[in-house]
Amino acid sequence: MKTPIACLAVLASSVLLCPAASASSSHDDGVTQDCQAISREDATHYSTEQPSLPLQEMGVDDAWARLKQQHVRPGQGVTVAVIDSGVASSAPITIAGQPVDAGNKIREPTDYHGTAVAGLIAGHVRPGGAGPVGIAPWAKIFDVQVYDEAGASTAPDSTESPMTVDNLRRGLDAVIAAVPTLGIRIVNMSLAIPDDADIRAKIAKLWDLGVVVVAPTGNRSEEQPTGMPSSFETPQPGEDAAPYVHPADYDDVLGVSVTPAGSSNSDPEHWVMENSMTDVAAPTAGAVSYSLRGESCVLTDPATSYAAA
Repeated sequence: MKTPIACLAVLASSVLLCPAASASSSHDDGVTQDCQAISREDATHYSTEQPSLPLQEMGVDDAWARLKQQHVRPGQGVTVAVIDSGVASSAPITIAGQPVDAGNKIREPTDYHGTAVAGLIAGHVRPGGAGPVGIAPWAKIFDVQVYDEAGASTAPDSTESPMTVDNLRRGLDAVIAAVPTLGIRIVNMSLAIPDDADIRAKIAKLWDLGVVVVAPTGNRSEEQPTGMPSSFETPQPGEDAAPYVHPADYDDVLGVSVTPAGSSNSDPEHWVMENSMTDVAAPTAGAVSYSLRGESCVLTDPATSYAAA
């Protein structure tokens, strides 16, 4: 049984979006934008020079300085598999091996989520002194794309792929097969998925191979996982989302939640659910990542999927 660990950090300042004048000089029309709002076809260039607030709050600069004293670059020698909506080829993220399409219909992503997650893990440092993006920018990402849109059509003539159990199984199989050649040590599954015996077995296999799987413990929304009572739409005394949020509840998975996110939202209970299978928590609001266009952007809300990254 897991033992909950105290939250690592608390954001001390509210989220501030940089105005257009302070955006990256590489874009004449650059303005700061939420990563979620930027489409690949957007004609406007978005970028930000604002610092990544969660990295500041967690003292990542100090950790980097300690690594530098040991002549180690953050993430050097580590490969992280990201099972998600895919990583945009334009994003400044080092990819290990060939990206895997476990959805069988898609390749260049149209959903921002996988790119944002991969950027939080291993996004390169922004040029011109704008600061870090990923917590481990010298790590490599093994890109495993398992969906395009979670609610996409399953019709045979559809050009999109929904997130299905079969896609997740294929994605995990691809990771297991790549462990010996790519040296994968961590798998990020920033997803809420159905409970499935095959997926449990594949995650247990990864644990046996020395690979840690990381997953979120659940965001609060009107679209809750299947079988979850409607009462979880609002905070309830004594609530526990553990029986409903997978794979964070598996013993072989590190479950991650969110810490309070600044003075404007000091208590994250309206954003994320209480979950007894939480192992660790981290701040996310105000994090910098990359968009589908490969440009820096901001993640404005607390979210357990970002905390897992």
